This record gives sequence, C-alpha cells and structure tokens, in this order.
Amino acid sequence: MKRKIYLTLVFSILIGLSIHAQQWSPIGPGGGIIKCFASSGPNIYAGTFGGGVFLTNNNGLLWTPVNTGLTNTDIQALASTTNGTTVFAGTYGGGVFLSTNSGTSWAEVNTGLTNLQVAALAISGTNIFAGTNAGVFVSSNNGGTWTPVNTGLGTTLDVLSLAISGSTMYVGIGSGGVFLSTNNGGLWNSANGDLAAPNKYIKAIAINGSTIFIGTDAGGVFKSINNGVNWTLCTSTPHVSSFAINGTDIYAGFWGGGVSKSSNNGGLWTPVNTGLNLDVLSLIFGGTTLFAGTDGKGLYTSSNNGGSWIADQGITNTNAQSLTLATSGTNIFAGVFGGGVFLSSNNGAGPWTAVNTGLTSPSIQALASSGTNVFAGTYANGVFRSTNNGTLWEAVNTGITNMNVTSLVISGTDIYAGTFGGGVFKSIDNGANWTAVNTGLTNNTIQALAANETSLYAGTFYGGVFFSNDDGGTWTAVNTGLTNNNVNTIITSGTKVFAGTYGGVFSSNNNGTNWTAMNNGLTDLDVMTLTMYEEKVFAGTDGGGVFFSSDTGATWTSANTGLTNFSVFASSISGSSIFVGTKGGGVFKRPLGDFGISAGINKIGMNTAQVNIYPNPFSTSSTIEIKGNQGTGEMDLVIYGLLGQEVKRIKNIKGKTATIDRVNLPDGAYFYKLLEDKKQIATGKFIAE
Repeated sequence: MKRKIYLTLVFSILIGLSIHAQQWSPIGPGGGIIKCFASSGPNIYAGTFGGGVFLTNNNGLLWTPVNTGLTNTDIQALASTTNGTTVFAGTYGGGVFLSTNSGTSWAEVNTGLTNLQVAALAISGTNIFAGTNAGVFVSSNNGGTWTPVNTGLGTTLDVLSLAISGSTMYVGIGSGGVFLSTNNGGLWNSANGDLAAPNKYIKAIAINGSTIFIGTDAGGVFKSINNGVNWTLCTSTPHVSSFAINGTDIYAGFWGGGVSKSSNNGGLWTPVNTGLNLDVLSLIFGGTTLFAGTDGKGLYTSSNNGGSWIADQGITNTNAQSLTLATSGTNIFAGVFGGGVFLSSNNGAGPWTAVNTGLTSPSIQALASSGTNVFAGTYANGVFRSTNNGTLWEAVNTGITNMNVTSLVISGTDIYAGTFGGGVFKSIDNGANWTAVNTGLTNNTIQALAANETSLYAGTFYGGVFFSNDDGGTWTAVNTGLTNNNVNTIITSGTKVFAGTYGGVFSSNNNGTNWTAMNNGLTDLDVMTLTMYEEKVFAGTDGGGVFFSSDTGATWTSANTGLTNFSVFASSISGSSIFVGTKGGGVFKRPLGDFGISAGINKIGMNTAQVNIYPNPFSTSSTIEIKGNQGTGEMDLVIYGLLGQEVKRIKNIKGKTATIDRVNLPDGAYFYKLLEDKKQIATGKFIAE
C-alpha cells in the first residue's frame, strides 16, 4: 500500500487553455534518506532512497542528481572504481545499475542476478561483488553477467554488508554473522569465532590495517585482530549503520545514536554529535570533510572531524514515501514522511526551514492549514496542531482512537481526520477534542477526504467513495461506475467530484451518485493527487509525472518538462504557481501561466460588472450590490476560503442585491466570484470577523 493524501489548495482565479513551453523548477526542501556513499577522486556519490543518486565534484559545495536511465531510485549501495567514472548502484528491487560516465547515464546490468534486492556492493580489481537477499554474486565483466558465489555461507543468505582488503573479503549476513573468503568468494568460511548469537546481525564492516570492525544491530561495535577468530566489544551502542576511516581515526554511525569517534583503534569511543541528527545511516570522508547521511533529515557535514555539524540542504530527496503540501498566504508547508514539516514563507522562492519543535513524530502523511493554524497527520502519533505557522506543535488527539492519520480536511469550523483502520474523526473545537463519525462507513481505511459547503467525501482503501451530507453524521457508499475502488485522492467543487485511483481518474456531476472514467490521454493510471479549478485539472501520478486537462478531465496532456522525478504524490496551487511534491525529489514549482492560466483576483479585462459589499468587514451579514451587468442571466456568487475550497454558493441571485450570511463562515478572509450564465463577471475579496 502506498501512502496517499488529500491536499488543500490556495485559491486563485484561473483562466486560459494551452500549455506553454516552460518547465518545472525544483525548489527543495533538502533532506530525505541518504542510504550510502561512494567516492573516487574528486567525485563523491550519494545514494538516496527514493531520489536516486546525487554527485558532487567540489566536496559538497554543489550536489547534482544524476539519474538518467536509473529506473529504480531506491538506492541501497554504491561502489566506484578507481578511474572515477565507473559507478555501480545497488537498488531495492531493481538490481544493479552501471554508469561508465560518472552517473551521467545508467543502464541495468542484471543478467544472472536472480535476486534484485541489492544491499551491498564491493569492487576488487576487475571483480564486482553484489550482496543480495539470496547471497553474494560476482561479475568480472562490469556487470555484464553475474554468478552466485555462496559455497560455505550456509542457509542464511541475507547479505547486508561487504568489505575487501587485499585478497580477503568479508561478508556480513543478517542473523548469520561474518564470513571471509580468500579466493574471490569461491569458498567462504565462518569468521564468527566467539561472537555470540545476538550479535550476528552484521550491518556494517570496516577494515583498518589488520583490524576488522563489524557493526551489529543489537550488540554495538566489535573488532578482531585475527580474522574473526576472536572478537572484542568496543562499544555497546546499538543499531550500528556505517563506518568511516580517516588516518588513525575511526568513525561509527548509529541509527538513533549519531556518530562516535575512536582515535585508538576502537579502544575508546566518544560521541561527536553537536548539530547532528542522530538517525545516521551512512558516512564517508571527502578530503577533510566528513559527510553523514541520515534517515529522513538529509545530509550533514563536518569540517572539524565531527566536532560540529551543519545541515546541508544540497541534496533534495524528500520524500521517500510521500510529500504533502498545505498553503496559507505566502507560506507553503511541506510535510515529509520521516523528515517532519518544512516551511517556505515566500511562496517557495527562498530556502526552506524545518519547523518541528514539539512535533514528536516526523512521519507526516497529511497537512491542512487555516490562517495561522496548521494541522499535521502522522503515521503513528495522530494529529499535531500549530497555532503559529509551525513555530510550535502540540499533539491534539483526545478522542482519536487510531493514530495512523492519512488525511485531513477543514470545512468551515469543522476539522476532519481520516485514519487507516479507524475511519473518520471530527473536531469542532480546533482539534482539542475529536469524535468518531463512522455511521454507514463500511470501510474504515481512509486514504482521502474532501469537503465543500454541503458535502463531505471519503476515499478508502479498496472500499471506494463514501458521501455524507450531514457533516459526517451518516455515510453512504457512492460507487456506481467507479471500476477501481482503491481511492487515493478526491477533490470537489459544488456537485462536481473527481476521484483519483489506481485505475485513473473518475468524475461525477451528482455528488458521486454516478461516476465516469476520464482517462483519455492519461498514460499512467496510478493517480495519487488531483488539483482543480473550474474546468482545469492537474493529476499527479506515481511514475508518469503530471498530466493537465483544460476540459474538466475529458482529455489529458503530459506536462513534465523539467520534472526530474515522476512519482508525484502531492499538489497545491498558491498565488500564480502550482506546486507538486514528489517521492524522493522534493517539491517542484511551475508558473500557472505555463498552462495558459492567468492568476490575479482583479486582472484587467476579466470583470464586466462591479460589486460592492457592505459592510466589509462584517460580523453577521453583508449586502452585495451589483452594478454594470446586463442583468438578464442567472447569477451565482461563489465564495472560496484561502485554502481554495468552495465554502459557500449563493444561487439564482435576482435583481441587483443579495445577502451574505455568516453561516459556515468562520473569521477570516474570503475570495468571491460572481457568475452570470456560468461566466465570470466580477471577482473580489471580503473579510468576516
């Protein structure tokens, strides 16, 4: 199951049709899961989980994604030859890829590799070794063909680590301990010596002269000076992930424990974690700079041997599983699974800032914002709320009995949280208290929520769509014509509803009573996110990137120029731009004008009528006075919140005046659009207080 999110939108008046020849621009945030490193000469390669491979040739001043031809971007291992241009990448599920031009392009090299879960790589002369879930494979022709070399390894073949020194090679196996070979893997012998069984889950191996260091998951760091006949405990800090050696200094990375340093061959270890995220997965030296890759928080560097660390935003690998967006004014919030929440306060133009104080769970699955209030739904810790644009967070879970929150939506003063397995919860007091609202909801695995003034929709995991017209009091399944019931995303405006599924896009004009597939031109049917304004719709897919429809989904066109990551899991409109969040590639931004869409609430030439609203601001009700229109057609006033959702519609306005009441309009600013015969004749803004 992939994680999906419904994203709220910032309102903007949009018109136009054609796609112009412009492109997407990556804007961060930096971070993500950095699984491994490799280096050769000035080139340092970083392997990320979800974002592929990044390269720097100036010691980290600039990182560049190098993923052309890399069809699997979940990198677990890297190895580079001494010539600096040949690089191997081991992936999770995609086998081995080879680049002979410093990562400029890649090719899959898996002939004979019967297991494609590659966790470790090592090079010895003309031989390249790959550690997989089915043991060790060797290739002597640059990955052209692979041969298993597992004699002596026993029945446990889950290889996690490899290391080579001269003619001796060591392999670390999950639960099987350490083995060594002196003939290129032709025969393996146990090197477990007196290593106790709980310490045989070997995640990292390093060789320093005649000393072998192993990093275990449960027992810490051990060393042997006699090829594994005897082992000595160096430090009992668990969850060892990696090693790096620089002269006489040895560094060990720990998941949850940061980095420790030893200057006496492992005799004494000292934590060196000032400024460092403690979930360290990988380490490497580049000249005098020590690089540390973390689990969700990206890259850190130290130029003083670990004395202090600086977060490096140069690698954009957010997010490994999902990235959510919520917008409020010029603030853009990006929720990263494993990385917490990031804020851009200038519409994505400048740097991102991590805003996670009080946010005890970094696994963000959903965001929603209203004014200065921001809500975050997490994987296992429920809902968090910030009342000051992310400066400080607090858990708000009273009444929520399922903490796997997959989706959030705000409707007026009500907040709804969808959970995976617990259904829908509702709060009417800004998240202080929640109540389950699941009557009629026969599938409680919620993946998406959407709301407008009168309707609430829930998309489920293989249960289709459910509809409520009484604020979640009761639900009804509405799946006629919905041929794929694994619903990832829903958007709605009035009675119009779109559902994104693993079978493409479906549309309903009657609150979901009937659905029609809308997939003409949509070449990737794994639709993860949808964004809509009137007849223009954007669809983000898992693997096919972004598609655009200018005719309410009737036809679709690929819109991927400049997009380097095609797994699009989130989308949002803010101001004059559209933003998409990707799996492993961070956030991309593109002007709406590229799609023939103009932004601006008072664009010259758009309006043919004048509207006065008085009083403005107002507390209970306000009067609309309409001037300059022909007055012969049917008029509707459509009101939108700052999140882009339609919150109220006054239909069939007769004459020159109408009244806006405060029902379902909490304090705040609102945009409106006046339609005559379904054509826009005026736009503007008012404030309810």
